Amino acid sequence: GYDFDFVYYPIRFSTGVGFGYAIVNFQSADLARKAWPRLDGSAASEDEPHRRIEVNWARRSGEKNLGCLQDCIAQYRNSPIMHPSVPDVYKPM
Repeated sequence: GYDFDFVYYPIRFSTGVGFGYAIVNFQSADLARKAWPRLDGSAASEDEPHRRIEVNWARRSGEKNLGCLQDCIAQYRNSPIMHPSVPDVYKPM
C-alpha cells in the first residue's frame, strides 16, 4: 500500500498545467516525517530539474494543521472542484 491516503494536485482547466503545489495527507505524522527528507529539495519533475519541491505542513488560511484524512475530505467535500461536471483528473483522490 501507500503511505498516504489523500492527494490533490490542482490543475488549471485552461492549460492543463498545475498551480505548482500539491496536498498529500500521509497516514500518520511519522510517515510524513520519514518522507519529508526524501521529498524536500528534490527535483519537481524530470522536465524542469531546476524547480525544487518544498515540503510544509498543510494549513487552511492560517488555521491549524489539516491533520487527518477527515479534515482533507471536509475541506473539499463541498468545493466546486467536486461538481459532477468536473473531470476526475482535476479532483482530489
